[in-house]
Amino acid sequence: MRGTGTIGHGPADKPYAEEWIREARALPRCEWCGGAGDKMPRVGLCRSCNNVRKRLIKTQQWVSTERPIANRQGRFLLDRELAIVKNMQRLCEADGHRLHDLLNGEVRPLQLEGWFNDLAARIAKKPRLYSTAEQLGWSFTPPQRQLLAYLFWQIFHVHWQLNRKNYAEVLYSTEVRRAEQRQGKTSKG
Repeated sequence: MRGTGTIGHGPADKPYAEEWIREARALPRCEWCGGAGDKMPRVGLCRSCNNVRKRLIKTQQWVSTERPIANRQGRFLLDRELAIVKNMQRLCEADGHRLHDLLNGEVRPLQLEGWFNDLAARIAKKPRLYSTAEQLGWSFTPPQRQLLAYLFWQIFHVHWQLNRKNYAEVLYSTEVRRAEQRQGKTSKG
């Protein structure tokens, strides 16, 4: 049985969440990260992604001119910088895929619990919600869960944009460590 109380501006059974999600889908969005904005350059990217694109172009040019004359350490640094900038582009695109899936698919209660835990970790420095997915599933309709997840995405998207280079460097370090581990296993085995 649906609730008859009021939430916000009208009855709980009104499709406000569906309308909001429909409007969010219609917004002009960055082709990489999915961020919404009125002022996007001609390339169809937000300012943050456009800066990554420009940095990628400059880095590729720099690597193509400097790599042939660089020593071993110089080549390593050039390759490292290029890999980090490519990771930044991958992270931009991953944000866009995450948003696309969120706006066009169903948000499961467990995903919503994850968003709440991410927020709790940022505010209280540790996750606080455990085993609440079932209650979240009962408390929110699928469109309401989708709306909540979209609002969480908007909050975290700003954080991801501001820290994209740091995340790209961590990804690069992880990839290097894994490659070294694979080489160690193949040389021993």
